[in-house]
Order: sequence, then C-alpha cells, then structure tokens
Amino acid sequence: MNMKKREIYQYHQYVVEADRDFLILMVDFNKIDLIPESGIQLLFDEVNKYLALPPDADVSIYTIKPVLVQSVLCDNLRELWYNNVIFTNQIRAMNTGEYQYGRPSPTGENNFKDFELEIFTASMLTHRGMIPVLPQELNNNDIIYNGIEIQCKHPNTINRNKIDKYLRDFNKKLSANDTYGIFGIGLDDVIEFTEEYPYQNDEEFIRERQLKLSQDDEVLIKIFDDTLRFTPRILGVYTTNTHFVFTHTTGLSFMKTVNSVFCLRKDYKNISEVVLKNVYRILSVFNDKPVIRKFDRL
Repeated sequence: MNMKKREIYQYHQYVVEADRDFLILMVDFNKIDLIPESGIQLLFDEVNKYLALPPDADVSIYTIKPVLVQSVLCDNLRELWYNNVIFTNQIRAMNTGEYQYGRPSPTGENNFKDFELEIFTASMLTHRGMIPVLPQELNNNDIIYNGIEIQCKHPNTINRNKIDKYLRDFNKKLSANDTYGIFGIGLDDVIEFTEEYPYQNDEEFIRERQLKLSQDDEVLIKIFDDTLRFTPRILGVYTTNTHFVFTHTTGLSFMKTVNSVFCLRKDYKNISEVVLKNVYRILSVFNDKPVIRKFDRL
C-alpha cells in the first residue's frame, strides 16, 4: 500500500475526527476510566497519530487500520445508542486487549474483540428492527432477544476441548433457565492472518489462507457431527470473521463475513413455534437463508 493521506477520501480528516469525538462522548456518558496503552485508549492513541499526519504524509496499512476499526465500532454504537440499547459494561470491558483483528493479544486478553463481537451482534439485530438487551451483570448472558439467549465467544484458538466446553456449559445454563439459545463465535484470531504474511505473492497467501480455513472447518464439522447433538437447548450457531482486505483500487477495507446454521432438533415439534421463529429470525441476520442442519438423535 503506497498512498498519501490526502488520497484516502473515504476517511477524510473531519470524518475520522467525528468518529473519535463520538467515541469519546460514549466513553464520557458511560463514565469509563480508560486504561493506558490498552483497549480503547490504545485505539485512541493510534487514531490521533493518524490525525496528526500532514496531508502529504505516506500512509501504510498499519497507520490506517485503527481508523477503520474505530469507524465500524462507532457505526455499531450509534445504532445501539439511537435505539436506547444500554451498553455501559460492554464498552467498559473493551478497556483491555488488542484492537487489531487477526492478531491475538500476547497477554491472552481479548476483551476488546470479545465485547466488540457482542456490540456488533446487537447492532446487526437492531438494524433489522430486533431490539435486543445487553445484560449489564455480565453473567454469561451476552445478548437476549425475545427470550432467546445469545452467547458470543472469541477464542485465540479453536479445538474440540475448548468449543465443546463452551457449548456444554451454555446448554447447561439454558436448561437451568428453561430457555433456548444461539451460539456465536468470532474466528478472526483463530485464522490469525494479517497483512504481515511471509508469502511471495497474493496467490500463495490466498492458498495458505484457504488451507487454514479448511483446517478449522474440519474442527467445526466434527463439533456439528458430535457435540451439538448433545446440546439440545442450542438451536443455532453463527460465525463471524473480521479481517482487512487490500486492493489497489480501494486501498485497505475492513470486512466482516458472517454465516449461520439453524439446528433442527428431532423433537422440534415440542418446542414453541414462537421460539423457533425467533431463533430463525436472529440467524437470518447473519445469513438470509440459514442452512438447516437436521439432528436425528439427541
């Protein structure tokens, strides 16, 4: 990427300042004390470095990344704010962790991305006219819509033990509450691909990325074939993958790809149609026509 700051029209100085000032406003409204060199404060620091650059300064992918992250986060927060969805504890929890997607925090703290996934999910629902609740006790009730509980996880790695435990614990909690739920998982740090790749050309990079995706898909397929059969309270799964894409025509872009699966249980006729409809409606936010996975055994 070889661009001058003045050439990045979609992130003009005043647009970036508007996002930054809006995020400051949200921090102030929610009475959040920021932690130096971490989470939101780290994002602010990097954005301010971009704003301080003169128009003719060379801009690298590393310079523009925080601007893109801030832009998407602010768009999602605005959606929630306009619709009176309270997110105080969620944004407060974004005080720690690494804001760059595809790069796990060396300390293992991914709170910024963990809770950004919750804010993104809630914003997606709100944009479709489904006003969710973001519980403020932060007791594994990540998001609730019409009685359907949504749990969001953003792991550094993906393996059977980790994901199986998430699903079994979530199912146990749903059973105790006599509710049904949807499990959401952010895969960007799992894939761990950034622009800092050691490959000779784009074709090699794409090939290696697809290989990594297929390896993780194999784990997810095994989970669907096994663990999900024994978690009958979980009626849907959705995935997100946040990444940066560079093209010579548009420069660096911030992308989120999503998908979802509707888990059709053997005893689905014993579940209220209202519950099934609400689950399907939520999943359709991440895939207009969710894949229906039939589970013949419980």
